[in-house]
Amino acid sequence: MFMDISELKKIIEGSDVVMGTDRTLKLLKQNKVDRILLSNDSDSQMMDRIRKISQKVEVMQVDKSKEDFKEICKTQFNISVIGIISGKKSAKKAK
Repeated sequence: MFMDISELKKIIEGSDVVMGTDRTLKLLKQNKVDRILLSNDSDSQMMDRIRKISQKVEVMQVDKSKEDFKEICKTQFNISVIGIISGKKSAKKAK
């Protein structure tokens, strides 16, 4: 799915997010995730695993790389999975 950087930043900065596969899957199993964003260079086995577990949650593969996610989330690690936490909206920026 095409999403420009500013649109992706707006989603991430306007929501409480969790970064990384393990953390996202943990909250997904607790029904605390509304949406999952996957980088375009995510591992296919990991993507299949997430899609299998997240049948009731919107999963979007975005046309941005792990490096783009890293830059947008202002972290030192590449990120291939971002979970948007259910019902939580805040004005704070994603860390």
